[in-house]
Amino acid sequence: MTSDEEGSGKDGLQKLASTFNLKQDSIAIIGEPTSKLKVGDCAKIGRRGSLHCLLKLEGESYHVAYPGKNHPVYYIEDLIEQLKITDWDDGLVIDSFEPSSFQITKIETEDSVENVIPSTLIIRFNIRYSPVTNLKKVEKILNKILEKIPLKKIINWKQGATPYRDWE
Repeated sequence: MTSDEEGSGKDGLQKLASTFNLKQDSIAIIGEPTSKLKVGDCAKIGRRGSLHCLLKLEGESYHVAYPGKNHPVYYIEDLIEQLKITDWDDGLVIDSFEPSSFQITKIETEDSVENVIPSTLIIRFNIRYSPVTNLKKVEKILNKILEKIPLKKIINWKQGATPYRDWE
């Protein structure tokens, strides 16, 4: 059994619902094997939202002896730094929730020879955002950061989870 949050979720909650003919008003207890030091030593009171992003930057390729600036490798360091330091939550904090964060899951470029700067770069990353923010705000911040890069951008967003908190 997997959650629908990681990967396709083909053997997750959707499968559970169809296998046991659960309806929207059905009740189920679902646990997650999250712990700090030993199994069962913490309980979750909600979850953070999750936005997966595949960003493809396209520019020109250059020979390393004659580098230009119209290629994605030139911009990637500043882009990553900007995404790392962004305060996605405007300084707001909820007890028991870590602040929203940016995590890289993969960076790749086209196959090239060792003395050619590639024209294409793909970066996959995830923004885990707390209940004090929302998907539209995260996308707006990302788009504003990406506006500064003068290359062709292809962006695929996939929301993995919506945030919530079980208020006491």
